[in-house]
Parts: sequence; structure tokens; C-alpha cells
Amino acid sequence: TTTNQADFIPEIVAQEAFGRLRQDLFLVQNVTKDSEIEGQFTKGKVLNIGFTGALTAQEKTETGDIVIQNPDSDVTTVTLDHHYHVAMSPSSFLRAVANVNIEDAYQEDAFSVLAEEVEQSILNLAASTTYSKGSAGVDVDESLILDVREQMHTNKAPKRGRFAVFASKDEKALLKIDRFTSAEKIGDPTKIANGAVGRVHGFDTFQSNLTYTSGAAPASTHGLAWSRGG
Repeated sequence: TTTNQADFIPEIVAQEAFGRLRQDLFLVQNVTKDSEIEGQFTKGKVLNIGFTGALTAQEKTETGDIVIQNPDSDVTTVTLDHHYHVAMSPSSFLRAVANVNIEDAYQEDAFSVLAEEVEQSILNLAASTTYSKGSAGVDVDESLILDVREQMHTNKAPKRGRFAVFASKDEKALLKIDRFTSAEKIGDPTKIANGAVGRVHGFDTFQSNLTYTSGAAPASTHGLAWSRGG
């Protein structure tokens, strides 16, 4: 009966939710998640993300002593301060007379709402980043992407796993750059067909309708670029 198996219901729903959220969210798939750092997490928990200290290459002479280094590590703390949920309870009568699976229909809507909230929370971090490139009212172009790339090199961010998310207007501007989409220049005929900028100067790029916006006209749309794990 439902009563006998009630303990399994939340887990089954949660498994379905996580699977669908991963399909809908690009950012969630490509950032470090709390579950990868610690096994259990709750709202309000503070994650301590450690960074190793800087090491210096020391020259060794044939008879000289080695130099033992004791680098100072650093830590960044992240507080899990968001906990979104969607609660619903379709009536038994509605389940009985409906010609579709009501739970699936409502779950689909709920997962989409949760997905947008999660992605919005991550994209809003653009407002508090230390490094900012570009100007208000000016679309993203190749030069700006190269500036961001240079800054990440300066910061010694890992070269693997670099991503960038742009607003719709900025993706549109990038798609107009012939050398990003022309099959003759990049050897990929699917970019125009799929309407995707794809990989540019080491970044896997994607579009989102939820990028952070600030200021009056001309408003600033804040894209976000990062390197997973660094």
C-alpha cells in the first residue's frame, strides 16, 4: 500500500527531479557542487573550500642543501543560503478523473521552476565578481572574450573546463561574427544549422535568458565566465 511504501516516495521523486534538472540546467552541470566537497549538506551550512599555497621552484646545486618549503594554504567559504522548493497536492478526485498522469504533469512544471531559480542564483553571482570586463550597452565581441581569456591566464585559472554564459543579445552578436559560424572557416557546418556559437577561444559558450541585468538604459547584461575547479 501507499502507507507501507511511503518512505520511498520522496526519494523516487527526488531522483526524477535531479535527472530532469541536470537536463535543463547548463550551469549546474559545470560548477563544483556541494555534494562533491562534503557528503551531507543543509541550508545554512558553510563549506570550506581549500586552496593550496604557492610553491617556488628552487635551484639545486650538486652539493647544496634542498630548500624545504612550508606554503600557507588559503580557504574560501561558501554558505548554502538558498533552499528552494515547490509544494503541491493534487486532490484524489483530480487524479481519478484525469486522462493524463497528473503527478508527471505537475512535476514537469515544478522542475522547470526550480531549474530557473537555481540557474538564476548562480548567474546573479556576476554582480559580485572581482573581475569585470566590457561596457554597459556594448555587445560581447571577440575582443572581449580574449580580454576575459587573458584575465583568466593572469589569474592562473585552469585551462581545461572553461565556460561562458551570455545573454541572448550577446549570443546574437557573436553569431553574426562570420569566423565563429562559417563552415568554411571552422570546418563545422552544424553551427549555423543549430544556431550555436559553441567553443570559442577555449570557452564552451552557452546562452541563458536569466543572465544578471543592472542599470538603466543602456542596461548592462552580465555574462559569466569561469573555470571549473579553479
